[in-house]
Amino acid sequence: MYQDENFENRSEEVQEILGTPPSWLLRWGTVAIFVAFVLLAWLSYWVEYPDIVREPIRITFKDPPVRFLAQEGNYIEKVLVADNQKVQTNQALLIFRSAANFNHVLFLADKIKNLPNEEDSTLAAFKLDTVLILGELQEDLYTFLEKQEAYRQARNHPSSVADIGSLQKQVNELQRAIVARRTAQDRIADQIDGLETDLRTAEMQYQLGRVSLSDVTALRNRIIAMQEDQQGLDAAIRDRQFEINGLRRQIAAIRQGALSSQSGSSTALLDSFSRLKMRLNAFVKASILMAPFDGIVQVIGRDIAAGQFVEEGAEMLVVLPLGERQLVGEMLIPFEKSGQVRIGQRVVIRVNGYPYAEYGAVEGEVSWKSKVTRTIGNTIVVPVEVRLPQPLVTHTQKSIYSEEELSGDARIITAERRFIERILGSPSSWNLKW
Repeated sequence: MYQDENFENRSEEVQEILGTPPSWLLRWGTVAIFVAFVLLAWLSYWVEYPDIVREPIRITFKDPPVRFLAQEGNYIEKVLVADNQKVQTNQALLIFRSAANFNHVLFLADKIKNLPNEEDSTLAAFKLDTVLILGELQEDLYTFLEKQEAYRQARNHPSSVADIGSLQKQVNELQRAIVARRTAQDRIADQIDGLETDLRTAEMQYQLGRVSLSDVTALRNRIIAMQEDQQGLDAAIRDRQFEINGLRRQIAAIRQGALSSQSGSSTALLDSFSRLKMRLNAFVKASILMAPFDGIVQVIGRDIAAGQFVEEGAEMLVVLPLGERQLVGEMLIPFEKSGQVRIGQRVVIRVNGYPYAEYGAVEGEVSWKSKVTRTIGNTIVVPVEVRLPQPLVTHTQKSIYSEEELSGDARIITAERRFIERILGSPSSWNLKW
């Protein structure tokens, strides 16, 4: 019994010793916990954890190459450039077949472009010193020249004492000249019909390898030459018709004692010029490929040669800009995120095809943000443009190359917030609300 009591007393002492931690452990353990807390607080203050807007990005050239596709199926009349040739702005590259003489079309377009203004007095003085063969534009040119002559006569007021008999004699002579030229036109039209039949036969024979391309081309050139002769006769007929109309107006003015209103003639002149200009621009755009800027042309289509037929939508040429080309990033930010995006914010881009672990990221800057939204599918987005380093180099000093375009994942850093701010919220949210 005595031994049991001693054992119990010793057990209580042992338990008290074991249950009471050493004072040094309490003291230094508290210090260690305090130091760890301070260290974490210090790190959470200095470590930044930014707010970001993450969206895909498309990296492309600011001045992309221009590709020319056939707007409709047609034969090529002439190819005026060679592969990898330097070209200048508005230089003709390729011409499609038409009834017009493309040199005449470009001559008229250049004359109109160089007019100082489009006032009626300027248009009245507008002169063409040569007969132009313009195909489907011929009628528009004739209409303008007719309205031009009418305006001149209305403005100049011809004398009322002119000899009507003399004027009528000139009309009769001009009419006889018109009849002679129309007879010549009919004769040429018959010849063209026969040659077109021969051409269709020759083209079929060429496909079978029985005749040469030069034979087909010779027939086609004969038809074009005769069509030009026919249009030249038509232009001469129209010129004489203009003269007849002018003489008849003078006769009518003498008989009636007045000419038609100058203001009406001015309106008709301006309207006919506007139509001619509009139709000319549309014809040039559809029939003649022009270089949009100084660059290098590359032939990318098959069978791009004179006399070849190209189908609608077929690729033909591409013009590449000269000099170093500038890359830009294009992003479409969902409208609900766009309010955080500002010009000047940093953008970190991981480019697809260039592993981040090996190449790193490209850093750019928001350079433009649209004020107008765009709807894509059911999503409303805001276009944003990103300025990129030129040339394209990552933060690890590795270059990224592209001949067309790139894509990637972009993070726009909208706010440089500290980690502790994310835990506690922004300072403005620290105010107590009662």
